Amino acid sequence: MKKLLLLTIISVVNSLSAQRIAVNEIDKFTGAKIVETSTLLTKAPDVTFKLRRVNDSLSMRIFIEKIKRVEIKDSSASIILLVKDGDKIGLQGKIEYLSSKERNHSIHWGAGISTGGAIKVSSVTIDVYIPDDVFATLCDNDLTDIRITVNGANIDRSLVSYSYSKKLRKMFNLMNYN
Repeated sequence: MKKLLLLTIISVVNSLSAQRIAVNEIDKFTGAKIVETSTLLTKAPDVTFKLRRVNDSLSMRIFIEKIKRVEIKDSSASIILLVKDGDKIGLQGKIEYLSSKERNHSIHWGAGISTGGAIKVSSVTIDVYIPDDVFATLCDNDLTDIRITVNGANIDRSLVSYSYSKKLRKMFNLMNYN
């Protein structure tokens, strides 16, 4: 009986973490076909991913936590993805959301020292457009690492642990059939 209960719990947990299509609908106002995957939660590297296709335009939403004091002055970010075979994929993204304890104001420390009004974030959400050729590469290959460059500061995360690279490839392949 205990083995059956354990097996049931394991299968429920696996089904909850499995990638699936979360949204597949036609927007009633614009007529656009919207397909969106469930969010891939990656606890160890503190990164989550989600894919969204509107008609023929595919984008990836990346949410990164536990960033160490990166200053953001504009809303652009460059992304480099490392593929298992050694290829590098360069993309441009747009910062959609950020969270911080200091937002658009200065903290004066005395003796003329101040943060100068820069935004220092602890987490960031970035939307990245995925062209068709990059999409084909991501469907066939595993990602090993991601580097996001914001205002000259690099945020690096490894995706090899806990088989996140294979889960990301599965997420891209889900969008391949929809």
